[in-house]
Formats: sequence, C-alpha cells, structure tokens
Amino acid sequence: MRALFQYFSPQFIYFLFISVTLFFALQISIPAQVVQPGDSKLAELDKRVETHLRDSNIPGCLLAVVSKGKILHLRTYGMANVELAVPVTDSTVFEIGSISKQFVAAATLLLVEEKKLALDDPIQKYLSYLPGEWMGVTIRQLLTHTSGIPDYEEIRSYDVYRFRLTPEEVIRIANSRPMDFAPGTGRYYSNTGYFLLSMIVERVEGKPLGDVLQTRIFKPLKMTQTRLSDPEAIIHHRASGYWVNKVNQLINRTATETSSTLGAGGLLSTVYDMANWDAALYGHELLS
Repeated sequence: MRALFQYFSPQFIYFLFISVTLFFALQISIPAQVVQPGDSKLAELDKRVETHLRDSNIPGCLLAVVSKGKILHLRTYGMANVELAVPVTDSTVFEIGSISKQFVAAATLLLVEEKKLALDDPIQKYLSYLPGEWMGVTIRQLLTHTSGIPDYEEIRSYDVYRFRLTPEEVIRIANSRPMDFAPGTGRYYSNTGYFLLSMIVERVEGKPLGDVLQTRIFKPLKMTQTRLSDPEAIIHHRASGYWVNKVNQLINRTATETSSTLGAGGLLSTVYDMANWDAALYGHELLS
C-alpha cells in the first residue's frame, strides 16, 4: 500500500502555485534540512522562476519549499488578478490542476485499507454504462495510468473543462477514440482514469466526491481552504486563471467546471494546506 502511494509523491517537493491554474511539483537536488534563507540554490531557483514567468507570460506565482510539512522558503510573485491588480499573497487560493489526483488516489487507497474495494477489482463492479472495451480494467490500472483508456482532455483539449458535463458525456468523449493499448500492457497519462476513480469513490461512499474528500482528508488534516472548484461560488482570495492567446496576450478565463473534472483536476488549495498534506504523507497520518 505504502509503496503504491509513493508513486504519486516525490521525496522532497517544491510547490509552485501558478495563477494560470498550473501547479508544479519539482524534486529538489539537496536535502531539505540544509535549505536556509539566503542559500545560493534558493537564489538560483528564484531567478529561474522569474525567468520562466517572464518568458511564459505567467502573471503570478507562489513558490514554497516544503519538507515534512514545514515551509522552509516562501516567496510570492506577480498578480493573482491582472485586471484588478491583486497581488499574489500567501493566502491566495489556486486551482491545483492534476495535483488533485493525489487526493483521489488517497481516498481510493483508504477504501482499499477498509476493504470496501480492492485494487484488482474490475471497474464495472462499481460503474455501469461503460464501453465494452473498458470491461476488465482494474482500479489499480486507473491509479497507475496503465488502463489504456483514452484521455478525454487530449481528445477535446483543455477547453473541455469550461463546460458542464455529465459522467455519460465524459465517457462518450473518451470512447470516441479506440483504447490506447490493452489494459495493463502500457502506460499513458489519462485524466479519464481519475475521473472514473472519482466516480468509484462516490459510488462506494454514497456521497459526492467533495463531501468524501472533506470528511476523509481535508478536515482531519486541517486543510481548511481546500475544496472542489465552483465557477459560480464566491471564494475569497481565489486567483484568476488566464489563457495566453496566439499573440501572447493574457485572456481571463472561466474557472474550471467541477462536473467535467471531478478529482482529475478540480481542486482548489493554498500553500499552507498543501504543507499540511506534505506532512501527512510523510508522517503516515492518513495511510498505513
């Protein structure tokens, strides 16, 4: 169990929160305990971040070096909202993109530990209206991107997350392309896999994914600002997301629509909540 979960989280993590809704996790090359304020490696990192933001036309960012839940270095850059000139602060709430998958994986593994499901269960045990080619795909294969089920984002582009979609519609989009490979015979990143895992968690627990994550993970770990995104909700300190068009102009975009992402990429969080998550992982507070 522990070995499987380690697939999702590097030993030392840089958390970069980007206001165009990107979230990067980068391994650091030195032991975290020797990172000190003023360290030349931190100065080099800051310089690289500034260069990347400038070259990629990214309006704002928050960088934190985190080890075992302790923030060793934190710096903010730029704007959380360009139009209103709102700067990024340590309270800014960002869409964390595919880091959301870690929480779906954790919820799934909690259910495995409780024997409510098994890693090698076929997904049709929990989900109906699946295409015939998907029958026999296992929960383990969804977790490890070895299912062969096509990625619906790749088919419809990132724009797919702007629309409200039913699970049937997401499945129909993914099934518009043949399987990438027979289940278990390859590895290819698939947002569809984590959308399906989210549905399985909901089915087993009998609750919406957001409620499951709040009860099982966020509240116990005091992640008070972490939640599923809602484009229509007023969420204090939320960063705006931006597209960069063909002439390198920033275009304010609609927040991610939760129905089209679920746990594949629909969560919001802050640097302090993610530090709590880091501590829980390495302290084995959640999973054995």
